[in-house]
Amino acid sequence: MAKKYKKLEEIKTMFEDMEIDLNQIETNELQNFMIIFKDQNDTRTQGKVKHLMSDIIMICFLAILARCDGWDEIAMFANSKEEWLKKFLELPNGIPTHDTIQRVIVFKEFS
Repeated sequence: MAKKYKKLEEIKTMFEDMEIDLNQIETNELQNFMIIFKDQNDTRTQGKVKHLMSDIIMICFLAILARCDGWDEIAMFANSKEEWLKKFLELPNGIPTHDTIQRVIVFKEFS
């Protein structure tokens, strides 16, 4: 396994056996997850940040539940579900690229 996919694989194994239909998840229920994700300490240089940490974490969380493999698939999932994601994510600069998602998740130490 490539080193860059290690964190993604760790997260994905937590949800491997779950059968979840994203269309049945109420967006107001997802707000509870967003409260948790917004509490994460963001150590990135704020002047250079275009995407919210909580948005990126939620995108990854949902994409993994949808059985996405790899950063490209996570970004494709987010782009295909953009209108739905906008119901509960801020997305001030749209959907982050797969490179941004990878960089944030791989180098983020969750507290």
